[in-house]
Amino acid sequence: MKTRTELTLKYHEIARRLLAGQNVEQVAQEMGYNVKQLQGTIRRPFFQQILEDLRNEAYQVLDYDIKRRIRNLREEIAEAAVESFDRLVTLLRNTNNEALIRDIAQDFLDRAGYGKTSKMEVEETFKLAPEDVEQIKAALTKEKEASERFKGTPEGTAK
Repeated sequence: MKTRTELTLKYHEIARRLLAGQNVEQVAQEMGYNVKQLQGTIRRPFFQQILEDLRNEAYQVLDYDIKRRIRNLREEIAEAAVESFDRLVTLLRNTNNEALIRDIAQDFLDRAGYGKTSKMEVEETFKLAPEDVEQIKAALTKEKEASERFKGTPEGTAK
């Protein structure tokens, strides 16, 4: 009879092969197991835990590698940004081409938050009940009358 350590090692090998992309039939054939027995083994909670642990290990390695690559890319981008800025400033100072000067200056202003603003027109339509229209008219009339009374006083104070 196999010890728990031997079984665990075999389970790890099976799990590694499955995670590497082999199907159950391939693993069974290469390791000398019956397909049905292997399918039963794969369904066991103990095996599922081994599979999950190995999957997590693989993800940790991938996660570390991805984070390292992102860090390297950020550093490269930062270096390229400084180099690009320096080249643009040199070009700006050494050219007599007005269009180029304008484009570089506009680019700097855009990046500093002083870019051109764009106008956007929005048309909104909504329906009002007749009683709401009457209330709005009455409020506007009162406002107009109050404004005219205010204007008619000597110092702009209300009567």
